[in-house]
Amino acid sequence: MENDKNENLNKSQNKSAILFLHGFTQNSEIFKKRLKVILKTLQSKFNKHEMLIPDAPHILNLPVK
Repeated sequence: MENDKNENLNKSQNKSAILFLHGFTQNSEIFKKRLKVILKTLQSKFNKHEMLIPDAPHILNLPVK
């Protein structure tokens, strides 16, 4: 079990990622559809990289002072 965790950790550390951030008026699904051709090209050229398109906004619940 411990070896599996270490192996997964090493795999994730060795894999690079490309981060795509969308604008305020979009979400990740719309952004993926708009970038479909570009993503396909990049995935073929950078096949060892993970393509990340997080969904925003990220809302933080901070205490009010």
